[in-house]
Amino acid sequence: MTVVIDGTSGINTPGVVNTAAETIATTLAVTGVTTFAAGTAALPAITTTGDTNTGIFFPAADTIGFSEGGAEAMRIDSSGNVGIGTSSPAARLDITEAVTSTIGNSLGLNIQNNDSRNVGELFQIGMGNTSGNKPMTVIGTVVNTSSFFGNGDIFFATRSVTTDTAPTERARIFSTGNISVGSTSDQGYKMALVSTSTGTPSLYLRSTAAGDAGTAQLRIIKFTNTNTTSQIFVQFVIDANGTNSGQINANGASQAAFGSFSDVRLKENIVDLPLQLSNIMALRPVEFDYKDGCGHQIGFIAQEMEQVYPDAIGVGENEMLTITGWSKTEARLVKAIQEQQTLITQQAAAITALTTRITALEAA
Repeated sequence: MTVVIDGTSGINTPGVVNTAAETIATTLAVTGVTTFAAGTAALPAITTTGDTNTGIFFPAADTIGFSEGGAEAMRIDSSGNVGIGTSSPAARLDITEAVTSTIGNSLGLNIQNNDSRNVGELFQIGMGNTSGNKPMTVIGTVVNTSSFFGNGDIFFATRSVTTDTAPTERARIFSTGNISVGSTSDQGYKMALVSTSTGTPSLYLRSTAAGDAGTAQLRIIKFTNTNTTSQIFVQFVIDANGTNSGQINANGASQAAFGSFSDVRLKENIVDLPLQLSNIMALRPVEFDYKDGCGHQIGFIAQEMEQVYPDAIGVGENEMLTITGWSKTEARLVKAIQEQQTLITQQAAAITALTTRITALEAA
């Protein structure tokens, strides 16, 4: 048997022990066991020629340490726990990143596919936290470019599959249990969905099931059973969450209706509305079929409505005009008012003619 120690080799000669190499060879031949000194991270017990500060050492009983460049890199303790970046692993696999850094620049665990693109990244995550007995707990801190978050938050980041750029945070679970997608500042809500693109809605609900007409795409459930208009289901806010535009309220038994904010304390420059009969008579209620096959409908033509009430017209997707505040019920009522006005005009003309005739007869 040949053993190499410090670059020299020795041949074991039975019964003759005069070199370190021969001592190791004799021990292997007799017991099959080789004993080394414990060593340290700086001077590991098992190493290689030319790189003596990298190798294996034995820091304690039933414990194996692995060093690189004179510093401990990994340890298997007496419980069988494996620690990477820590000498006191608290779980079966404890990966600890010692550097507090911006997301993406310092990762605890990096998973890649076979073309070297990152398919998943976990950073500053502790598995099997012994103090809280939780399957996954954030045990470090992360410094973002805009704010600092303490222990307890979980971050989710993605990166481009074609470029080797740092990951960008996409969602976060805060220590309160609140979840925010697309923003780190909207953490006061149980679930916040924030869009940063004018062409992307914050929430998109779609059903692909045939025959789903009777199935709700969104169900809002309240705990209290009041049917008054103080029961709020949905609120609409503009001006970066600064100005309320309206809300959907309960409105009597088994009903819901749109409610506008009409408190006098919100208003100024209050004057009476000018006469509207000529405007109402200028409108044209119509019925029609949508070209996309959505069926028959009653309402108005946006371009015609714009000539009378431009404040009711908006611009939607693909520059298509919309009408707000005028439903098919209003279309029917406008038509009825126009019919009544026609009758009133005819009756007024008849009364005028009758009065003229009576006056002429009296004069004769």
